[in-house]
Amino acid sequence: MMGAGITQLSQGNIVPLMCAFGLTGIVVAGATWYRRRRQAPRPKKSDRL
Repeated sequence: MMGAGITQLSQGNIVPLMCAFGLTGIVVAGATWYRRRRQAPRPKKSDRL
């Protein structure tokens, strides 16, 4: 199962690999956005003084 990507890459089929990387990036970006949205807003530096 792990060698399937290498096998496809050696055959020159790069589109599924790029789609997989793209979907992984979308999931990571969505998780980061959601985590930042749920956190309490931090006070600005100008408010600390």
